[in-house]
Amino acid sequence: MAKNLRKISAGRRESDPLLDPVYKMAKQFKPIATALKLGDDVTPYAFRHSSIIRMLVKYVPIRIVAQHHDTSTGEIEKVYAR
Repeated sequence: MAKNLRKISAGRRESDPLLDPVYKMAKQFKPIATALKLGDDVTPYAFRHSSIIRMLVKYVPIRIVAQHHDTSTGEIEKVYAR
């Protein structure tokens, strides 16, 4: 993973964001989803949601889940409390 992050960050200034904005990732994701016949309702966000659910079901502490998904524990509790 660190090797991939180094590759992504190559040529960027230290103050530049490391990852692309969500709208850009979604645009890049569309042809992949189409080729895999995943359907229009499958988005990068759906994978994020699935990842959060998998971690919560495995009893990973909420603060760790939040850190891994760049969100707050309060937001996870609000959305996934059910």
